[in-house]
Amino acid sequence: MDDVTPAAGALPDFNIFGWPWTGLVTILTLVLYQYFAVRVGHARKKYQIDPPTMTGNPDFERRVRIHLNTLEQLIIFLPLLWIAALSTRDDIAAAIGTLWPISRIWYAIDYTKDPKTRHKGFLMGVLVLLALLALCLVQLVRSVFVWQ
Repeated sequence: MDDVTPAAGALPDFNIFGWPWTGLVTILTLVLYQYFAVRVGHARKKYQIDPPTMTGNPDFERRVRIHLNTLEQLIIFLPLLWIAALSTRDDIAAAIGTLWPISRIWYAIDYTKDPKTRHKGFLMGVLVLLALLALCLVQLVRSVFVWQ
């Protein structure tokens, strides 16, 4: 089968292994998210904070915020990552996307030490989201004006 563009009215067969780097970034990101959940569980046990209580110890509360803030951004990150991968190239999307879990680790380390220092990791994550969004928008505009 020759290269098929959206203008031809057909899409290539979807196979996750056609995007191995983006798949790897996705899996590593989800592992990181689960790690943050485990940290909440350990803090809950350590500080004897029974569910559904979400307050009671500053260290526990910071771990909860790290976990929940990651979830809040994850719902933006994963669709942007995959739209970028599907509309450009696997390696480009994955290279940009790899920076997001790194930013979350940076954010978590700083927030755990002192919540006032979390801004650099948070800002890096936002910039990654904006870069992916810009890439997706460029590809969308190209598809409207170039492929028609």
